[in-house]
This record gives sequence, C-alpha cells and structure tokens, in this order.
Amino acid sequence: MQSRKHDGLRGGHLSKSSYTAHRRAELASISKNRRDALLGFKRKRLDACSEGKPCVPEEDRQKALETATNELACSLKLKGTSLAQATRQLRQIVSSVQEFPDTTHLRGAVIPNLVKVLLMRRDEADAADAVLEAAWAITNLAAGRHEVVEAVVVSAPALIAHLSGWLGLPVAEQCAWALGNMAGDDAVICKTLAANGIVLPLARLMLRATSHHAGRAAESAGATAAWALSNLLWGDPSQANSLMDVPQLPKGLVSLVQEEHDEWLHIEAAWLLAHMCAGPEMHMHTMVKHGAAGAVVRHLCSALTEGVDNEECLALLTPLLRCIGNMGTFKAASQSLLTAACVAAVQHCAGCSHATLQAESQWVMAMLSDLAKRTSNVPIRFSSSLLQ
Repeated sequence: MQSRKHDGLRGGHLSKSSYTAHRRAELASISKNRRDALLGFKRKRLDACSEGKPCVPEEDRQKALETATNELACSLKLKGTSLAQATRQLRQIVSSVQEFPDTTHLRGAVIPNLVKVLLMRRDEADAADAVLEAAWAITNLAAGRHEVVEAVVVSAPALIAHLSGWLGLPVAEQCAWALGNMAGDDAVICKTLAANGIVLPLARLMLRATSHHAGRAAESAGATAAWALSNLLWGDPSQANSLMDVPQLPKGLVSLVQEEHDEWLHIEAAWLLAHMCAGPEMHMHTMVKHGAAGAVVRHLCSALTEGVDNEECLALLTPLLRCIGNMGTFKAASQSLLTAACVAAVQHCAGCSHATLQAESQWVMAMLSDLAKRTSNVPIRFSSSLLQ
C-alpha cells in the first residue's frame, strides 16, 4: 500500500472547497488501496471443497457446469427435496472456476436458474438451504470479472428481498455478501443497486446488531451489511443522503462503533462511518451531534491498549484514524478531537513500525493541527520526528 502525502494541508488554512476536494480525493485513494488489500472490495466465500482440491478437474468443468445446471432446472420443475442438493452442487462447481471467458452459459442458464431458487416461497421444501446455496453461488460469481458481475446483477432484486431475514439471518447475510461484491465492482453497478432500493434493507440489517439481545448471527450479518454499504458509498457517494434518511441510522452507527460488539462489526462500522464523514458537511454535523467524534476517540484509545502489532487491532485502527481525519475538517468536532487523549493516541500510531498506519496517522496529525489553528489559534505541538 503506497503512502499518501498530505503536505498541502500543513501550509496553513484551506478553503472549504479545498477541504471537500481533499476529503473526496482521500476517500478515492483509500478505496483503491482497500481494493488491492488482502480482504479487498470483493470477498469470495470458500468451503472445504474450494479451499483444497478443486471439486471438478479443470478440463471437465464446462461439461460439469452444464450438467449441474440441467439438474437444477429439473429439480426446480419437480420441486423435490433434492433442490438444495442440486443448488449446492452447482454452487461448488461455480466456485471452483477461476475465470469464465464466455458468459453466454451463465446468462442463458446458470443465473436464471439461481434466480428461480431465490424466488422460492417459505413453505417450499428446503427453501432456506436452497436459497442460501444460490446466494452463495452468486456471491462467488460476483467476486469475479466485471463481465460476470454484469451478468449476475439481474439477481439483485431477488437478493434485496431476502435482506429482511424472512428466511433467517444466515440467508440475509449471504445475500448482503453477494450484493456487496456487486457494489465493489464499479459505480454503474452501484447506481443500479441503488435504483433497486438496496440502501434501506441493508441499513436495517446492519442496525439489527444494535439490539442488546442481538446474537452472533445478527452481529455477523450486521458487519457484512456495513461492508456492503461501504462498497456502495465508494461507487455512489450520493447514496449517503439516502442512508442518512434511515431512521436511527446515525445513532445506531455510533453505537456499533463505541459499544461492545464483535471485532469485525467494529471494523466495518468504522469504515462506514469514515465514508459518511467524507461526504457533505451536514452529514458530518449529524454524526458529530450523535457523539461520533467522542465514540471514535474512546475506541481508538481503548484499541491501543491491545498493542498495534495485533492484526485485528491494526485492521481497526486505520478506519478509526480515517474517521478522525475526516471529522478534523469540522469545527464542531474540535471539543472531542483536540484533547490530550486523542492527540496522544494519534502520536502513538504515528510512532509505530507499520508503514500504512504511520502514513494515516501523519495525515490525521496534519488535520488536527489545522483544526486547532482554525478554532483556537493555538497549534498542537507534535514531535517533529513524527512529521517527517
């Protein structure tokens, strides 16, 4: 991951338009870097078969794919108990294929049959298992090339319909995962998903995790939904407006960042908050009003007690720092950000040996320094060695 330079922020005051342009450029930069990172924008779900030896030898895959598709089509007509097994077999073959040079068979047979599975009624035999397998197959297809994503996007309305969890949270999460992979492809796909009404059901799925009675399944689904929303905002930042209109969203997102939850949920909620704070100032005002700045600072200080060499801690620190840097352009956040605890935490990150965290922290220090000048005319004194 290449380091980013922020020298332009150190020379004094910048206009509001310059700050906005900078935030958007930074968001584009981190989006590109995240795409190239280990987890990336797209995530393929593997099982024992796809992690080890391929289910089908490479030379036999096309024939096996056609056979499995035909068997699924027959199972759909008969509506028998073998439907889930037939869908699972197709999913395993689809997941074992690294590239689909020709999407003709996908468009003409594979995807239409998977969509039919997604449209099953609750009272049909093995509905939940079959729908989960179909969503899983689409998830792995959507993790592939752009041409394949263009082919599977027709399944989006059926996937969105399952985000309510009427077939259970595992199905809802798998559908969110598939949609997140689609959103991670390009801006045009994101706009298509938004036009199909993806924002509200994804947000509701994420907010389920805020309940005090939320279990592990709700937190896992919430984390996946937050990740999918981050991908959507990366491709179509204007959808932040729709997201802010969701009842309880600002309060709920802050809750996911500051309260005790699964670590993965914390990470994805922090990334989503970072995206929200990179948008219009009114969005940042709303988030700060609900305590976002204080929540992020407290979580950053708490996370540092575990040490920056912890992998999970590193994964969390970057989006938390991104939140602070983005909110550092907003004067109303100064009361929470210009504190000894926040400054010390950022300096601690800047002094670590991890290059990515150093670059992120140095940018945040520049933002906080400028925020201090604009609000109190008293600059923050950071160690000069950390600003090299």
